[in-house]
Amino acid sequence: MENTKERWIKKGRRTPLASVMEQARVHVSLGESHAEALVPYGWEAEKTAALASKVTELEQAFISRASDTHESRNATRNEEHCLRAARELIHKLRLAAPMVLRSNPSSTVTETAFRQRKPLGKSTVRMSKYLLQIRPFVTTLEEPLSVYFGGESPTAILDKVKDDLDKWDTIQETQRGGLPGQSLALYERVGEIVEIIEDLNRVALLAFYEQPELARQFNKNLLKRASRAGRRPAEALPVEESAVPAVEETPAPTAEENWEPAAEPLPAPQPLLAEAV
Repeated sequence: MENTKERWIKKGRRTPLASVMEQARVHVSLGESHAEALVPYGWEAEKTAALASKVTELEQAFISRASDTHESRNATRNEEHCLRAARELIHKLRLAAPMVLRSNPSSTVTETAFRQRKPLGKSTVRMSKYLLQIRPFVTTLEEPLSVYFGGESPTAILDKVKDDLDKWDTIQETQRGGLPGQSLALYERVGEIVEIIEDLNRVALLAFYEQPELARQFNKNLLKRASRAGRRPAEALPVEESAVPAVEETPAPTAEENWEPAAEPLPAPQPLLAEAV
């Protein structure tokens, strides 16, 4: 038998977030408007107040998660920027290497030093490892290579590219790891609120059993409408029937071996900032 937390998470997964907040606000208003009539049937004013409080908490949790998601996406963009910078550096090194090696025949470095054992693809880990692998050869050819890097140190350029790549990969992985737990906590909050709404609907049916028009005001029409509109197409919402009869509603080339420079300049990395939603 599932426990309370599992039950709430299951309900929360199937429920459109924005709509449950809207539906809950409607029920808070209904609970306050009909407080006196609901009390004899087991719905005290404290339950309506608790629902209002949980809606506020859900709104704050939603804002927090949206901010974290924004930061994670921002980190992903910066990581992609660093991957492109690494690809361009490797391309430049491969262009310069044959000329440098021909003009320095006594060097212990050969062209095979810059070969990759496996395709690098979009793997940050493999790219970082490859940069580490070729660094000794770049350092050995530091002076002749600098001619083809505008006089700049190719080793310093490599170190900066690798450091940036490692930094944004760490940030991305750290943030990515925290999101699943936050999602489950959010689903749990949503499921609890849905259950409170359903209980209030049941109590209203009991309280207004002889007043069906009034009882019908306590429904889940906003949730059902959101489901039909497909706000969460990946997870259809099999909402339980309300305890009250419902009111009728109106219906690019990748890169492992393609080291051509990007056609457009690299976008600048965006700062890792939380933005309120």
